[in-house]
Amino acid sequence: MLSKKQRGKAVPGDNWKQDPMQRVERNYNIVHEGILSKKDFTSLFETGDNKYYIPANTTKRIDVYNEVTLSGGFLTQAAQQGIDVAIYDKFGNLLGTYESSQNPGNAETMIRQVNLYQNPVARLEIAKRIELAAFMNMKKIVAYYFRQTQSEDIQEIRQYLNAVCSQVRSSADIDNLMLVEAQGRQQYYRFFDYAITNPRFPFVKRSKRPPENEVNAMISFGNTLMYNRFALEVSRTSLDDRIGVIHAVSARRNMTLSLDLAEIYKPLIVDPVIFRLVNNQILDPSWDFTPGGGGIYLSDSGKTKFIESFNSALLRSITVDGKKITYAKLIRREVRNYRSFILHGTPYNPYH
Repeated sequence: MLSKKQRGKAVPGDNWKQDPMQRVERNYNIVHEGILSKKDFTSLFETGDNKYYIPANTTKRIDVYNEVTLSGGFLTQAAQQGIDVAIYDKFGNLLGTYESSQNPGNAETMIRQVNLYQNPVARLEIAKRIELAAFMNMKKIVAYYFRQTQSEDIQEIRQYLNAVCSQVRSSADIDNLMLVEAQGRQQYYRFFDYAITNPRFPFVKRSKRPPENEVNAMISFGNTLMYNRFALEVSRTSLDDRIGVIHAVSARRNMTLSLDLAEIYKPLIVDPVIFRLVNNQILDPSWDFTPGGGGIYLSDSGKTKFIESFNSALLRSITVDGKKITYAKLIRREVRNYRSFILHGTPYNPYH
């Protein structure tokens, strides 16, 4: 992630620490316009008068969230070093990806994924486990805020989520499961207006394509970051990201598996990041958001702050089975457990 220092009038939240380049392990994010090229044995990003070097041999993925020119030399180097590049428009929509041929996908894994997808009973069972884990994690977040507030409204949402978990377990097919998921999330999003205490950030309801306000813009952008993180981990395995179990396989969608698995972690990572940035007044609606495409989106400064907070959340340690582990490593373990299930039939139990 690259930061651009504001000039002139002081910007709210300007004391928020921003390093010139941010990364989580081998994943880099670029949010400003510029040029990516090859420089000896490194990648060079130039924006304005500033130059930033990215070590090619220790980089796995670069996510670009602005207009960036990619030189032929950089793309050659990316192919040789196994670097994937994903390009997004200013609204956070995926435009396309450049994937290295060194990714370890193989035919055996793909065939097993396809067999699972085409088996309605087995596919539904795994889809239920993923959705159930997602709603259990939503309940964790809601329960935390209930303990803080003792709000009857939040308690009502908790009870509704309990009912949703029962409906997930009894879903008869994928279509019914996705209907339950949509209705459950609608109720879960009611909770946002209780978790957000900053009156400058009303939520009201979930809206996409385009997001109608600042909170919806953050949800959409945060979800994109979560999908990207899973795509990075999937690319490190022999799994084919195009083949999941919940979302239908589509010629226009190349991150189906990442979309599925990310559902588990969005409530644990994305939503608390939003609450923290808003309630601590780190993001300001006047500076960190911009209108466009009929909606509201994060500006470059807003993306920079959000990505930095998201990356910090990935590196936060929690206790799982009596041991400390970061969310970044937990996500990696999630993907590898799923791969072990696909290849070896090892029982798959998503984290919750």
